[in-house]
Amino acid sequence: MVQTYANIFPDLFSPKEDMPDSLAEHVRYPMDLFEIQMEKYRTYHMEDPVVFYNKEDLWAFPEEQFRGHTRRMQPYYIMAKLPEVGGGLEFLTMMPFTPEHRDVMISWVAGRADLENYGELVVYEMPKGRTVLGPSQIEARIDQHDEMSQLFTLWGQAGSTVIRGNLLALPIEDSLLYIEPIYLEAEDRGLPELRRVVASHGDRLAMGRSVHEVMEIIFGKRDPLDPEELLDEDELEDELVDEPDPDVEDPPDPEDIDIPEADAEQIERIYELFHEAQDAARDGDWARYGQLIDTLEEILEELTGAQ
Repeated sequence: MVQTYANIFPDLFSPKEDMPDSLAEHVRYPMDLFEIQMEKYRTYHMEDPVVFYNKEDLWAFPEEQFRGHTRRMQPYYIMAKLPEVGGGLEFLTMMPFTPEHRDVMISWVAGRADLENYGELVVYEMPKGRTVLGPSQIEARIDQHDEMSQLFTLWGQAGSTVIRGNLLALPIEDSLLYIEPIYLEAEDRGLPELRRVVASHGDRLAMGRSVHEVMEIIFGKRDPLDPEELLDEDELEDELVDEPDPDVEDPPDPEDIDIPEADAEQIERIYELFHEAQDAARDGDWARYGQLIDTLEEILEELTGAQ
């Protein structure tokens, strides 16, 4: 397609060599292209014609828990060292695979994005006879962990929503490290906050209050959090209660404010504007919301005599 368009429009494309280094360093492996390739490769990795015809070794995309729902795992970008390749950290697009109708990990594929290896696909298959837990099995271990499930239930009962973020499988030498962030979103605030990080490596599963903390626990540099530290109910209560800002003055007592009486028409107009602004906010029409608030402010200034 590029060659065809280049023949039609000779000046449309430029050679990759002409791309400035400052821009070339940030080129990524295209996610859409990678997804299409992975969809095909889960079938076409089979090289034996009989196996291919019978679909005996069909691969599948793993599943993960995300925002309370089970969904197909999406490709993701990571910085990692490729096993048996050598060199330093690389910027990769990665996708794990499981066998069709099974949950264990069977392989993972990485698209390389660094300039010297840009566009290469690297495939790693798990050794025969070795069982490596797949993403859905890690999710099940988290669900079955007493302290973790108790924490999620507690937060859910405290008027908040627990959001389990994307599960990432990260290659480390000849093993895999799983990382899943846990967010807490209050009902009256739309901004999720990272509260815990879950990690799994081999047979170990741990939760910490940060990536650094959970890595120390997983690799034995510190003891796991005890149930009281993990639940930390006082921290939850502090998080859900807005602390007063010492720099903000308390609002005046309504009885001390001298507000002129408004006529029925003004009151009705203020009421209409207020509810129209609420409707605009619910619809996400922030331009309309701003206009309504400005109009409402003008009426209130006129009513109170503010300058």
